[in-house]
Amino acid sequence: MKKTLFILVILVLSLLKLSAQNLSENVEISIITCAPGEELYSAFGHSAIRINDKETGIDLVYNYGTFDFDTPNFYLKFMGGRLDYMLSVVPFRYFIIEYSNQQRWVKAQVLNLTANQKQKIFGFLQNNARPENKFYRYDFFFDNCATRIKDVVRDALGDELKLGTVTLPPNASFRDLIQPYLVERQWGRFGINLGLGMPTDRIATVEESTFLPDYLNRVVGASKVMENGIEKPLVISEIFVYKPEKENIIKAFPLTPQLLFYGFLLIVVLFSLFEFRSRKTYFVIDSLLFFFTGLVGIVILILWTATEHTTVVNNWNLIWALPTHFIMAFFLVRRKRITFIRYYFGISAFLAVLGLIFLPFCPQGLDSAILPIILAELIRSTMIWYRITRK
Repeated sequence: MKKTLFILVILVLSLLKLSAQNLSENVEISIITCAPGEELYSAFGHSAIRINDKETGIDLVYNYGTFDFDTPNFYLKFMGGRLDYMLSVVPFRYFIIEYSNQQRWVKAQVLNLTANQKQKIFGFLQNNARPENKFYRYDFFFDNCATRIKDVVRDALGDELKLGTVTLPPNASFRDLIQPYLVERQWGRFGINLGLGMPTDRIATVEESTFLPDYLNRVVGASKVMENGIEKPLVISEIFVYKPEKENIIKAFPLTPQLLFYGFLLIVVLFSLFEFRSRKTYFVIDSLLFFFTGLVGIVILILWTATEHTTVVNNWNLIWALPTHFIMAFFLVRRKRITFIRYYFGISAFLAVLGLIFLPFCPQGLDSAILPIILAELIRSTMIWYRITRK
């Protein structure tokens, strides 16, 4: 306890000393862009700000992408969209070790600023790093480690900054912009597409695209800054501060959602044909199918109604992932042939048909892996309706 208290006192004193310190004229302020990592949370890369002043000995990275695992009810807050992220300040040498260990390149865009402009940004960051200011409510699309950096530069420079314009993919939505980062992460893409609702399918503006570090890098590279009434490029140079000798290639998991679900659909078709001919019933398949789809529906509904995430509402995946399927799966396990089950699965088959017809016209970007699931629901709902009717 004494050791922890001592470290905290040293950190506070260091921050107080820095907040009162002026930078030298030769200080370099850089926007750092880091390569994507292997884990899903790092799939989109990372951004930070570096203050490197050789004359004063300051070489710090200001990182808006950190959070505290010791936060009470950490996972509940994370799932509910109520987890606060924070601005952390670490020496550059420690920051770069992490990325070199992961074999992830790190680029720096050195900003072309006057001494006064540099001091403004430094002062802004130091004020943000104070204990009462460093926490913020994280939002992946609208308030994250990359958008915060754009806001820092814009708020510090004000009218002296002119954000650049870059070309985005035609009619690209927020969902479209993240898809290229998930090509080798098919299960991650499937889960993300399940959870995100219609707000993610709005076409993103150039400024909004800066939630991705790569696009922040491009927008900053195209930006201008005013000096004595003269417009000049915001970035004076761009260099790799770390580049691995061998590129870290992310390997895709061989069993993709499409492969698994089409394999399951094949099993459903074969057992359904056998069931139709032999007049036997297979409750296990039905219970598994509707337990799974119902559970997915419950999760989607909870995300929609019980969390503060802004992009999980109005989710059209509930067309096929009916939360009530979860309850009906238990009736099927008990092999009850109650009349209302017949009507329920008759409606379920009808909704599956509507879903298949509506799929190409849905205003929400639905994952292609749901197609075999809907087909399986249609087949099994029809078979359940048929076998109860024939009784």
